Amino acid sequence: TEERNFTMPGYKVEVVDTTGSGDAFDGAWVKGTLMSWDLERTASYSNAVGALTATGLGAVAPIPRTEDVMRLIKEQNGVW
Repeated sequence: TEERNFTMPGYKVEVVDTTGSGDAFDGAWVKGTLMSWDLERTASYSNAVGALTATGLGAVAPIPRTEDVMRLIKEQNGVW
């Protein structure tokens, strides 16, 4: 396979609690993989999910809806 490198910037959010952000990122990565998204789209989506999860308190309640993730990506000119 061809080796590739790319940089994927994070999203700017008001952080409340990072609990669960990594797990949410991982779950989003699995979704991107199952949907056969390319690496850039999967990384962008996963970064957005992890970032939005950090805006709430706790590990489960702040997990964002897809609409919120897409809004953040669009607002901050993320890869899609």
